[in-house]
Amino acid sequence: MPFLIDGHNLIGQMPDLSLSDPNDEDKLIARLRQFADRANKRVTVVFDPNPADATPRIGAGRTRAGNVTAHYAPAGSKADDLIRMMVGEIKDKQGWIVVTSDAAVANFTRMTGVR
Repeated sequence: MPFLIDGHNLIGQMPDLSLSDPNDEDKLIARLRQFADRANKRVTVVFDPNPADATPRIGAGRTRAGNVTAHYAPAGSKADDLIRMMVGEIKDKQGWIVVTSDAAVANFTRMTGVR
């Protein structure tokens, strides 16, 4: 079962990662890659755009590391919006798990049939 993860929400829940760390996203991706490799799962993680980083992201807002794909919401939008769009495009909704602490995103995903 693939995972779709709200990256900054997860970082905010992890006691040893901090949203104030400039490398927080890279550290989370490294951990998710270890998990994905051990569990033989595909993981997609979505991050809000970094307003201080004008560097264009690889692959139009997407990077890949092993079984982990990271998406960065475009400037002016939020990860929540991108997650909702991605959930809407999933064909096998029962085959996915969304990880978020955002109640609105969680309710939306449940209403569409995603766990």
